[in-house]
Amino acid sequence: MEIIAFYTSKTFKTGSHRRYKRALEALSLRHNVTLFYKGDVSSNFNLKNGCKKKITWFGVAKTLSEKILTKKDVSFFGFGLEPCFYGCIWALLFKRRAISFIRGYELADARESQNLLSNLRLIKVVFYEYSIILLSKKIVYQTASHLDYILENYKLARSVLIRKAIVLPNDLPPSLPKESWGHEVCERKKNVVFVGSLIPRKNVDMLIQAFLECNELYDSLDIIGDGPLNNSLKKKYAEESKVNFIGQTKKAQCFIRQAYLVVVPSNRDPYPNVALEAISESTVIIGNNVPGVRDILLYNDLLFSDKKTLVEKLTMISNSLEYHSKLKDRVVKRKDDLSFDWDAEVSKIIENCS
Repeated sequence: MEIIAFYTSKTFKTGSHRRYKRALEALSLRHNVTLFYKGDVSSNFNLKNGCKKKITWFGVAKTLSEKILTKKDVSFFGFGLEPCFYGCIWALLFKRRAISFIRGYELADARESQNLLSNLRLIKVVFYEYSIILLSKKIVYQTASHLDYILENYKLARSVLIRKAIVLPNDLPPSLPKESWGHEVCERKKNVVFVGSLIPRKNVDMLIQAFLECNELYDSLDIIGDGPLNNSLKKKYAEESKVNFIGQTKKAQCFIRQAYLVVVPSNRDPYPNVALEAISESTVIIGNNVPGVRDILLYNDLLFSDKKTLVEKLTMISNSLEYHSKLKDRVVKRKDDLSFDWDAEVSKIIENCS
């Protein structure tokens, strides 16, 4: 099989990017893969069979004409909204199939602010998503919640989408090897850890407020990450000695492994990687009861719904070792559920479409 893939981000840094790399490298072991990319990211992809080329419309057309016209078994593989759209358009032009893996809540993100740029982005997202629904042979979503959201918002294409949609959750990242733990974070303490970008939808301010209502029960709240809210949050809580802004660090997973409790307070998060990392390390984690977070954590014991219920959770977890152990058992069960060969499942979906 010939597989044509597109990578349109100019950087390579997120969990989604690393997952795309895994999928393409696994596919290249058995098929020929041509990756079209932007930016300077080609060195991140090690294809066993295939090639990598910069995206230009003329270059893509020329390469595809050479590769596809004589071959019937060709799949266009997109991962993320823009790569999926590219794949669908080229698949339409060359009368081949497109398999689309959709990752984030692009529609919800586009609706977040009301200005000219966001309105233009909203039009673009709706056009892209309708095109993907109509032109893809199969569309793969990370969660049932995301699929439900798309079905609710694209009712005109509902019957088409139901026939094409597949839900494939992300698997767990590998647990951190002991030699990588790092001495500086190995001290055990009763702390709460947040890992993520300091942006509005991550809801970090609410977490800090909840922590401060019961901070006598914990040694610290350690905030790992950076973002546009970093300076304002530091200024607002400058007098709070137990609130530590650690910033970006390569030791984030070490903090997760050593944490007494990890919290995901996001108002919206399609599939937070920090939750998967905490489960992989068997660290107790609780999260806001919103789509994405709820799909990963699953159990009501691991979820809260607002600041009041978060304070209650923080208090119970600190005061009761038995309750903390119960939540750890839930996390270990989710670890079993989410331990599977994701690369093989992706390959199976693509190969079954041929």
